[in-house]
Amino acid sequence: MTDDRRLDRQRRYDTVTVLLLMVGGLVLPFVGWLVGVGMLWAGPRWTRREKLLGTLVWPLGPGGLLLLAALLPTSTEVCSRGPHEPAPRCTTTGWSLPAWLGVPAFGAVVVVGLAVGLFLIVRARRRDPRASATGRGISAR
Repeated sequence: MTDDRRLDRQRRYDTVTVLLLMVGGLVLPFVGWLVGVGMLWAGPRWTRREKLLGTLVWPLGPGGLLLLAALLPTSTEVCSRGPHEPAPRCTTTGWSLPAWLGVPAFGAVVVVGLAVGLFLIVRARRRDPRASATGRGISAR
């Protein structure tokens, strides 16, 4: 296989790996992310630290957070008024994060998740694929 074809295959592998880490959990909940983690750890172009970063950040990244938000309970308020009651009686069940906390937290998780994905792609692209194929392109630090 020529060097250009090998480089093209490696770049596609890198891109698919990071995409599965980012949105694989949305397509196939948990399984898509798990496949991405397997590809990340099998990929020769990331250091052990980068692999740990990609593994630990993404479960709380955009895909995982959206799935978690869909599964979390929310608060519901029900109000009713009887014929002899001047004011409605309201009851609230469940809970939810207040908007002043939930919106910035969601934004921070999305930004950090996207930054890690971009970081992993950039780090993989900077490495010489011929050196990484022989194991000399990266250190285990």
